[in-house]
Amino acid sequence: MEPDEAILRCLCHAILRYLARHPDAADTVCGIANWWLPESERDVSERMIERALDRLVEAGRVTKYVLVDGSVLYAHRVAKQDGKAR
Repeated sequence: MEPDEAILRCLCHAILRYLARHPDAADTVCGIANWWLPESERDVSERMIERALDRLVEAGRVTKYVLVDGSVLYAHRVAKQDGKAR
């Protein structure tokens, strides 16, 4: 496994663990880097965190929101009781 791939997998797992404990959380890449990740993974570049988030968005696990001011928030994608994502 490539080193970047191992880092991406660790980041994805860390983000999903955080969201499992805080399902209503939403934050920017900077906030995720500072608050969602364990200390051992906080020295990873924001670009690498963005790559992990992009992967989770593509997998339907995280939702990306672009606000009117251009800032981007990421949040947990939760299925409603009828089975459709909200």
